Amino acid sequence: MTYSAPTATTIDMQSYPRKDWFDYFCAFDNPLIYKTIQFDVTELRKFCRENNLKFSLTIGFILTRAANHVAEFRHRIHDDVVVEYDKVVPVLTVLKTDRILEFMQGVYTDRFADDYHENVAIQARVRSGVEMPPRGNDLGRVFITTNPWTTHSAAQLPFARRLASIPGFIVGKIQEEAGRMKLAISLQVHHALMDGYHVGHLVHNVQCHLDDPTLIQRDYQSLFESTAL
Repeated sequence: MTYSAPTATTIDMQSYPRKDWFDYFCAFDNPLIYKTIQFDVTELRKFCRENNLKFSLTIGFILTRAANHVAEFRHRIHDDVVVEYDKVVPVLTVLKTDRILEFMQGVYTDRFADDYHENVAIQARVRSGVEMPPRGNDLGRVFITTNPWTTHSAAQLPFARRLASIPGFIVGKIQEEAGRMKLAISLQVHHALMDGYHVGHLVHNVQCHLDDPTLIQRDYQSLFESTAL
């Protein structure tokens, strides 16, 4: 199967509705928003075990899909203007056989079975050192770091101004609370491109898939606009 790379379209800054906030927050030394959400992943964990799926790649698909279904999560800052990608693909962490963490750039088509199969293969190649990890400043991505060894209540990724408009996720360790499986997921996003409303939209998309994990096998259309107010 052929997988297409993300492509970007430049947004007219004169008609960009967030232009005032864009100018305001781009002047900050650190213009990022940090948020940590505690999710109940009981049903997703059960679904993965019943279907012999890797939890990390499955939650990675859900986070990538959730981001793709919010336009602002596909916006990036390139040469001081905003561009919109037709899609974004995940960059995930992989623990190699030498116990060194590495990156892998996955694929995303919004078809779980196809994406999962290909990402399992990429993960295996990166883990064994056959495939080189992604480098450079490609902005058509979301960063997803998995840390299943420790829990957290807050976290942030390293900051680089040239990559600051790429959303990042940190997935922690699953822990049991009162018979339910809980998981902390931290995110960081650029405040010039979005605010709490858009983060709430993404969280809504994620929650829909955690409530009904079989949704990953079907087309998804967000109903957040009709339920937000």
